[in-house]
Amino acid sequence: MTHGSPSPFRALLALLFSFITGFLSVAHAQTESASISGTVTDPTGAVVLRATVRLIEVDRGTQTEVATGSGGSYNFANVRPGHYRMEVEKTGFKQSRLTGVAVNVQDNLEENFRLVVGPVSDSITVEASAVNVDTTDGTVSTVVDRHLIANLPLNGSSFQTLLMLTPGAVVTATAFDDQGQFSVNGQRADANYTTIDGVSANFGVTGYAPLVQTAGGALPALTVLGGTNSIVSVDAMQEFRVQTSSFAPEYGRTPGGQLSIVTRSGAKRLSWHRLRVLSKQRAGRERLVRKL
Repeated sequence: MTHGSPSPFRALLALLFSFITGFLSVAHAQTESASISGTVTDPTGAVVLRATVRLIEVDRGTQTEVATGSGGSYNFANVRPGHYRMEVEKTGFKQSRLTGVAVNVQDNLEENFRLVVGPVSDSITVEASAVNVDTTDGTVSTVVDRHLIANLPLNGSSFQTLLMLTPGAVVTATAFDDQGQFSVNGQRADANYTTIDGVSANFGVTGYAPLVQTAGGALPALTVLGGTNSIVSVDAMQEFRVQTSSFAPEYGRTPGGQLSIVTRSGAKRLSWHRLRVLSKQRAGRERLVRKL
């Protein structure tokens, strides 16, 4: 049996498969998680090998444990934004605890520990600094955390207003051929890129006939009124970061602002926020009915 040349349909399938796998490999590089690393030393400054370092998430009660390597260093990758405490143990040294560690989206934190000689049953607790300085890169960015999202009044439950807290971000008038809603550092409004938990949200459509912005994935999936409710609810949002300059190559798909959103995860305690909101709405309707 002789085999002919591949059909155009098979060639198209192969091309489509290579495009999808290449896109997924690029998308995988865009992570919304953070990292914590550092070095463990003794009172003389010598590195401590095989020390146990624990990272405990306060809200969920989960913990991750690693051991220091040959250089006394450790590293926690893929850390979700939240509140943590850290513990370091090594036989012959007192346990060292670091509380109040706040991790934001895409943070690269460095926490170094100097152990004190003594029984491991004793412990030394230190409060972490409220200001985290990233010394690993020169990215210019702004973080809007859960505290601001939950306490600032938002028009239509859309976090679009919070984007204006970013230096260099301004609201822009929309048109058929430019519907990006905001501009960063003078870039076009359709030059921004939005991700949710590392997945692209730039799949918005417009009524513009040439479909340039739609086909190019230049617009986030906004509502018909231009709100962000269709991207993620403010109740489900943990925080977001807007990178405006000097961001890493994996965020170079568009030259404008890089908006990275992280959604909330579960906790070890119940939250009655939504129940309170519904109760207030019901009470308001009942008062209105009584007035009528």
